[in-house]
Amino acid sequence: MGFGNKLSLARKKSGYSLESLSRTSRIEISRLVSYEEDRVMPRHRTLKRLSAYLHVSWYYFLKDSCYTPWLGRCSQSYADIIWDQYGKKDAMIFQDICVQAEIIPEMKQVDPHYKMDLYKSFFHSYCELKENRRHKRRDVAYENTAYKGICDR
Repeated sequence: MGFGNKLSLARKKSGYSLESLSRTSRIEISRLVSYEEDRVMPRHRTLKRLSAYLHVSWYYFLKDSCYTPWLGRCSQSYADIIWDQYGKKDAMIFQDICVQAEIIPEMKQVDPHYKMDLYKSFFHSYCELKENRRHKRRDVAYENTAYKGICDR
């Protein structure tokens, strides 16, 4: 299912008509129609706004293999920050990490506060790796230690 179909489905499930979503989100109807017909892809800020009004994750809209509309506010917030700092590709990678963590059967029994701490550690480790790469610090031993730190948490 493509972006336009997912947007249309999420809009209808939330009880919005095109007109009411346009009024609420302050996005022109013609724009919404072009999104739903897959003629235009919204910018990040618009995608985040649509996600908030429709109560779905922007990751759900962008990832073909994601069938879970809401991945959780915590992972979504960290992914938004990563998108703003490093770009869409890195935000998608981070959300992939969070989705993989969620499908582990034991995660369903984990305390929500512990889950928030887990996503926070994923976030900080990911940002640390990105910053080290940005500063051309490609020390393989250091990166292996950082990756191991992510896996041990």
